[in-house]
Amino acid sequence: MTSACFHCALPVPLSERYSCNLLGQERLFCCAGCQAVAQTIVACGCADYYQHRLQPATSFQALAPELPDLAALDHPAVQADYVQHQGSVDQAELTLAGLTCTACSWLIEHRLMQLPGIEQVAVNFSTQRLLVRFDERTSPSKIVAAIRDIGYQARPYVAYEHEILLKKTARTASRRLALAGLGAMQAMMFALGLYLGERQGMSAETRDYLRLVTFLVSTPVVIYAGWPFYRQAAISLRHRHLSMDVPLTLAVLSAYLASTWAMITHRGDTYFDSISMLIFFVTASRYLETRARLSAGEIHANIQALTPKLAWLVENEQTQRVASASLKVGDKVRVLPGESLPCDGKIISGHTLIGESLLTGESLPLEKGPNDLVIAGSQNLEQTLTLEVTAVGTATVLAGLERLLNRAQAEKPHAAQLADRVAAWLIAGILVATVATYTYWHVHHSEHAFWYALAVLIVTCPCALALAVPAAWTISTTTLAKQGFLIGRGHVLETLQNITTVLFDKTGT
Repeated sequence: MTSACFHCALPVPLSERYSCNLLGQERLFCCAGCQAVAQTIVACGCADYYQHRLQPATSFQALAPELPDLAALDHPAVQADYVQHQGSVDQAELTLAGLTCTACSWLIEHRLMQLPGIEQVAVNFSTQRLLVRFDERTSPSKIVAAIRDIGYQARPYVAYEHEILLKKTARTASRRLALAGLGAMQAMMFALGLYLGERQGMSAETRDYLRLVTFLVSTPVVIYAGWPFYRQAAISLRHRHLSMDVPLTLAVLSAYLASTWAMITHRGDTYFDSISMLIFFVTASRYLETRARLSAGEIHANIQALTPKLAWLVENEQTQRVASASLKVGDKVRVLPGESLPCDGKIISGHTLIGESLLTGESLPLEKGPNDLVIAGSQNLEQTLTLEVTAVGTATVLAGLERLLNRAQAEKPHAAQLADRVAAWLIAGILVATVATYTYWHVHHSEHAFWYALAVLIVTCPCALALAVPAAWTISTTTLAKQGFLIGRGHVLETLQNITTVLFDKTGT
């Protein structure tokens, strides 16, 4: 019988066997890479990863062909795209690959915090992104190398890759939603026959047949569409945290198993239709939230698209087309009528009208001439301009605007923070109330105890509390961005209700 690799669970080749003593036992590995990764994880004091992970890690051999050139990550030209210099501290945003569960996030955070010079590490498992703050004692190449040593891949964050990830998540959610909707409709159709048949003297054979068909159409909904709830509930319990998925999972699985038992034994009622509808509604709400986040990502992509990819560089009275990313402070750039500005700059020659409505809110074009400052992403409406570059890349006003939007999306408003704090206590109270309900009715009417307790579990599930606040926040900020209002901090919307006076300048911005 072929053994499985202790790290990634792939089959261990019979011709080449890699082994070592880890955690008090002899472990087998499929390759030298997985062996080295496992030894590194244990050596750095993160052996708990193997106790908490829900899935095997990604094979080291599968990640190796995609690993970036470490030396290139420290080059200033490369860092300009993903590293922000904030005084003595730098901040880098990386895209991660190979994460299979939240234990992977824990492992990466704990490993990086052991490096000298690391001040802050935050792994977002849902978006597969890493935000790390570090000083001069370390570098991006050392950070990526440390991540590689424990079996994951990291590379500089690129916006379109994040958008691809969100679209993939939305496609998966849409498939689950479609299956849940189809199954719920079919289950309700057959359940209607059961409800009406009980009043009209339906035969036992017909009743059992309708129950069986309802069971068959609801089972894919419970297994496939409901899988994300069960997985998140397992993760929450493993980390001793109560999320809304815990009571939801208990309610769905308890009702499904009890209904299946009632169908087999011909005793009691079945609720396959209710289970399917519950999964459908919760899946629909999460799908809408995913779509809202995708829409927010498109807003950010549209802001990035304001800066053209190419620019007209003027050297020795000659003009050539170059990449905007290659421009340097002090270069001379020519901007033709109708083009967007590729950089922040100072006008050397030319008079024109500049449209900045998308950036500053000015509804009317502004007259600009020699020595006037202009910003990247604004539009030249009339005459040809020659600029001296004053800022490029992440140093432009447009890049700063994008950072404000990213910060606003990352920050949780006070209502969301309050919901997070209250939700855990509320769920604990729900579970206590469910147990109390079952205990009371078991003493007085034992045949109703389970179903009454189940009703409490379903009715009190805090789906609205967990979903409404983040969904409302995401949709609100996205809608405002489409209307030209950019939210820079997470608390802005909540403080609007306290505003008593609004001041406008002469142009109404």
